[in-house]
Amino acid sequence: MLASLSTGAEHHAEQLASERATLSDLFARLHHAEQTAQTIKHQCQRFQQADVHYAAPLASEQALHELRKIGVELSRNAGHTRALAMTTALEEDHIHQEPSGLPAIVSDIQHLADHTQHLGHQLDHWIEQVAILLKEDARVQVHQRETSTALANAAQAAKQVIEPLMDQARHMYKVIHHSTTTACLHAAKLEHAVWKSRIYHQLLSAYFEDHMVDHQHCTLGRWYFTGEGRRYKHTEAYRSLAAPHRRFHESGLDALRYARQGDHTGQLASLALMEEASVALAKQLDQLMEQAVYEIPMSASHPSPLADAP
Repeated sequence: MLASLSTGAEHHAEQLASERATLSDLFARLHHAEQTAQTIKHQCQRFQQADVHYAAPLASEQALHELRKIGVELSRNAGHTRALAMTTALEEDHIHQEPSGLPAIVSDIQHLADHTQHLGHQLDHWIEQVAILLKEDARVQVHQRETSTALANAAQAAKQVIEPLMDQARHMYKVIHHSTTTACLHAAKLEHAVWKSRIYHQLLSAYFEDHMVDHQHCTLGRWYFTGEGRRYKHTEAYRSLAAPHRRFHESGLDALRYARQGDHTGQLASLALMEEASVALAKQLDQLMEQAVYEIPMSASHPSPLADAP
């Protein structure tokens, strides 16, 4: 019965440790999601701030207005130049002297008028093209502004959802961490009670097993020396656990050795030491359990779900 209880407690502790690892991964993912939402929100805010100071559309409209005025002036100057050419031609008809070169001047003036008119038409064409592009650019800016606002709102909504999830994950991690540590240490108590009962069973039956685990290879020993127990190595309860645990196993094994040798006195003395170490071991396990549930179980280089937890 005792062995069955020990096995069940150990299996339960392993299940809780697995759930704790799963919840740690969930917490890390939530932490990443929170950072991503915050980054999106900051980027949207920067875009909106830049958009407030973006005066290009207004400046472009002003420039187009000035260019249109230049186009009107070019058309007016072309008309004046053409009128000047006609006036010069009429004056030449009224002059009955030798040729004075006025026809050539009239031709040049007419050519200048036509060229000015052509430049005016080209300018008007390019002004309209630029106006179309500016209108499209303004439409794109409005769309970007709306998208940025929508993203900022979505990021804020995501943050409002993630924050309570983070709080719940912290609470769940704390509960599972406490439960895992408590279950593991209770399982260690049961395991050593089973180990001690096997010692007495062998002594009473005079049937000695070939192998009994020592303090380094039992479940508690593996947890202590190479497992998750090392995260508590800075605590006094952890350091004080080693001596009674080692003495417990060594005394029990000594009792078996003396029994094989027929040394009844040595056997009884070793059993007395084992019982004394058993009491000390149980006391140290209780103290470690009390300290462990209030320790932050993750290293300082990782965000801990127990940070700021009571």
